Amino acid sequence: MKPKTRRRIGFAAGASAALAMLLVLGSDAGARLHAAGPANTGHGDLACASCHVAAPGSMRQQVQAVVGRWLGTRASDVDVGFRDVENPVCVSCHERADDRHPVARFLEPRFAEQRAALAPQQCVSCHAEHRGARVTRSDVGFCRHCHQELALAAALSLQGAPHVAFASVGTDGRDGPTTEAKAT
Repeated sequence: MKPKTRRRIGFAAGASAALAMLLVLGSDAGARLHAAGPANTGHGDLACASCHVAAPGSMRQQVQAVVGRWLGTRASDVDVGFRDVENPVCVSCHERADDRHPVARFLEPRFAEQRAALAPQQCVSCHAEHRGARVTRSDVGFCRHCHQELALAAALSLQGAPHVAFASVGTDGRDGPTTEAKAT
């Protein structure tokens, strides 16, 4: 076989493989192949577009903005590819009347110190997606910022237990300690 023919066959094979890869990764089914990790509990059946929306501008414009930020000619960051998932997207499905940790609670003045240190008003502070679990925050010290008077010593033994069991130890199941928790 001639070298020129061999080169053409190699080019055609490489171009075909690249095109096939782009088609797979660009499809809805292929989106799961390049996700950051497994969907969290209850999110496995959602389409990626349920939460992730395209960032504004073309890819070229987004890259230009990032380079501009690096060079100091742009003051703010930009999303590349997709926008960050923010609270309104989460709350559109997860808003409940009996929510023990509603976003509005963390916007109260009494939580100013916690907001500065931990950003608990952001759903992703405790519920980061693509980790395969409902609650992804595992350090008790994070909870202690707000629940300092609770019986957290008992809660330490529950690490790995469901969030509801953890959050209700030594509490009245809402926001504060029970009489029993204060006595311990």
